[in-house]
Amino acid sequence: MKVIFLDVDGVLNSDFPTRRQLASGEWIDRERVRLLGEIVRRTGAQLVLHSGWRFWLDKELHPLRPEAEQLLERLGEQGLRLLDKTKDLSNPDIRKNRRYHRCKGKEILHWLRTHPKPEAYVVLEDLDLHTLRLSSHQVRPDSHIGLTETEVERAVEILGES
Repeated sequence: MKVIFLDVDGVLNSDFPTRRQLASGEWIDRERVRLLGEIVRRTGAQLVLHSGWRFWLDKELHPLRPEAEQLLERLGEQGLRLLDKTKDLSNPDIRKNRRYHRCKGKEILHWLRTHPKPEAYVVLEDLDLHTLRLSSHQVRPDSHIGLTETEVERAVEILGES
C-alpha cells in the first residue's frame, strides 16, 4: 500500500480564492483535486487526511460541516475517497493558539507506527512539519497557489509510479 497524507488548505485550495469562489462558497478547487487524482491514478496510493479539516469528519469519515461535505464531493468527482484520518495529538496550547501544524508531523508518525507500514508515502503539506524524519517525504506546495503539476511529479517520484 502507498499512502498520501493529505492537507487541504494550501494544497487543494489557495490563500487567494477568487471572488467567484468566495461568493459561491467553493472551498475546494476542482483543478487541485484533479491533480491529486492524477497522483492517485499513477501510483495507486490511498488518502489519509491530516488536515485540520479532519475535525469536520466523524469517526466513519462522514461530514459534520458543509466544508467537509464539499471536500468529499470534490474527491468523489475524481473517484477518490479517504482511507483514514490522523489522530489529534494537539495540546491545549496548540489548540488555544491554533498552531496545529506544530503537531502534524507527530500525528503522521503516530499513524505510521499504528498501521501496517506502507511501501511508500508522501505528505502533501504547505507548512513546515517540524519533523526532520518526514522531510524527504514532504511535497510542499506554495500556499498561494496550491497543488501544481510540479508537485504532482515530485509526489509520484516519492511514491514510485505503478
